[in-house]
Amino acid sequence: MTPKEYLNKVESIVDTSNISESQINELIEDLLSVLPKGGKLYKYRSIDSEYYLDNLKYIFMAPVSKLNDKIDTTLNYRKINDDVEIDKFYLDNKYLVYKYYYSHHAKVKDSKRIKIIDYIIDGKNDFEIASLITDNKNNYLNELEFVKEVRNDVQRISYSSDVRNAFIREHVNLGERIRKSFRIFSLSEYFYQDSMWAYYCHDNRGYVVEYDFNKIRFLKSEEKKKFISTYKVIYSNEKPLFDTKSFYRLIFSDSKDPILKAHLNVAFNKQLLIKNKSWEHEAEWRISLADETERIYSDVISAIVIDESIINEERAIEIIRFATSRHWDIKIRVLNFELLQFEYKNIKETKYWKEIKKRIKTTIHNN
Repeated sequence: MTPKEYLNKVESIVDTSNISESQINELIEDLLSVLPKGGKLYKYRSIDSEYYLDNLKYIFMAPVSKLNDKIDTTLNYRKINDDVEIDKFYLDNKYLVYKYYYSHHAKVKDSKRIKIIDYIIDGKNDFEIASLITDNKNNYLNELEFVKEVRNDVQRISYSSDVRNAFIREHVNLGERIRKSFRIFSLSEYFYQDSMWAYYCHDNRGYVVEYDFNKIRFLKSEEKKKFISTYKVIYSNEKPLFDTKSFYRLIFSDSKDPILKAHLNVAFNKQLLIKNKSWEHEAEWRISLADETERIYSDVISAIVIDESIINEERAIEIIRFATSRHWDIKIRVLNFELLQFEYKNIKETKYWKEIKKRIKTTIHNN
């Protein structure tokens, strides 16, 4: 299985909220089979962050609207700017649009009215619809009048400037609204990228957290489920156009068609996962969630790497103390001036260990 095949498999499920525990476990095993480095990914952190210690306890999901790359996760879709084109799309789909706005904005919803709209969308005439919704033959004429009333309402609203303008606003702001509705957690395949140490660790003043996804196997099902949407970023200078017409039809019709939803989910995720080639050196993977989850508490960390420049600072000592209590591996990033490159050494093999061991006030047993 490839990362792309894994993405397609997850998105073909459409709704992961109701999947069984066995399905969750199967997906986690599939994910582990496509992850690099034996299932280990890395996060660069700054020691100066107020969350310097909380970053070892939680996975913080960031809104995509706050990403430093303003192009990242943008929706590539052709805006319908021409009034004639807007009117044509709107009027061609007026029953779908009516159903959507009625279902979402009506103070008191009439299920029979929605059922009539569905029959109209399916191509049934007024007489057929009246027969389908009639419980009593004596009410047939009344039901027929009600069907005509619904059609008249749709026609009236079709020419309503308020509804039309609301549709236009939704279309124009679609990309930004989507950016605000998703949260991601970015990770890298590597812990030794000097440019990332300089950028994400704020001039090398930081540490890298190693996440071992093999530990997911031992989490509770609800915690495991959060990690299913872990995907490899695709680096390309081109992003395919998103099919907004199919997207709107899916939303307006509240379609339950699993194939249509799967195709749109895959197409939509491509929009979230394609990133410009100039970022390719980051070798990014990301956890992507379409909900308001701000943080995940899950113990899947296996190691930390701390830059030598901050090793004696109190915050670094706190991190090392916490890591030793969890029995994580600890490495120090040390600059070799002769080779002009960084080396990564086990903390116990460095000159700092004797003093640090005293400061963390705990007994560390050799493995």
